[in-house]
Amino acid sequence: MAVKSRGGTVIVQDPKEARIEDMPANVLRQVKTDYCLPVAEIASLLTMLASEGRAINGHKPSMKECKILSTEAFGEMEPPGLTCPDCGGVVLEIKDGKSLQFRCHVGHAFSFESFSEAHADALERALWVALRKLNEQKSIQQTLIKNHRDDKRLQKRFQENLVATERDMGLLHEILARL
Repeated sequence: MAVKSRGGTVIVQDPKEARIEDMPANVLRQVKTDYCLPVAEIASLLTMLASEGRAINGHKPSMKECKILSTEAFGEMEPPGLTCPDCGGVVLEIKDGKSLQFRCHVGHAFSFESFSEAHADALERALWVALRKLNEQKSIQQTLIKNHRDDKRLQKRFQENLVATERDMGLLHEILARL
C-alpha cells in the first residue's frame, strides 16, 4: 500500500506458484496491483520498467500531511528501540491519555515503572550470566596453561587470556556491587 500510495508500481508473484500462497494473494486482495507474474518473469519486467525510466506520477504529500502521517497514523506503531526484559522481543510504547505502557509481541505488558524494574532485574541476571561465563573462561585458560607446558608461546597467550579474564571478572564484580 505504501508503494502504491506514492505512485509506485506494484508487482506480485503469482499466488499459484508461491510457496505460501496466502502472502501474494493477500496483496492482490488489498492493493490495486499493476502486475501479477510467475517469479521467473519478475526480473525481466523490473529491467524493462527501469530502462523505460517511466516517471512516477504520484501525489507528493505536503509537510502537513507528512507530519500527520508520522505522528498520528504511525505514532503508536513505532517501537522505541527497547526490548522486553522477559522475552527479548521488541516492545511498543503505548500511550493512552496520560498513561504509558510497554507491550511486546507476545503480550508482556509493563507500566513505565515496572518496565524499569524488570529491565534492571534482567540486566543483573545478564551480568551474573556473564560472570559465570568469565569464570568458565578462567577455568578453560588455566587448563590450557597446564596442558601446554611444553609450548611457551601458547602458554604466554593463554596466560594473557587468563589475566584479561580475571580483569574483566573484577570489573563485573564492581558493577554488580553497585546494583
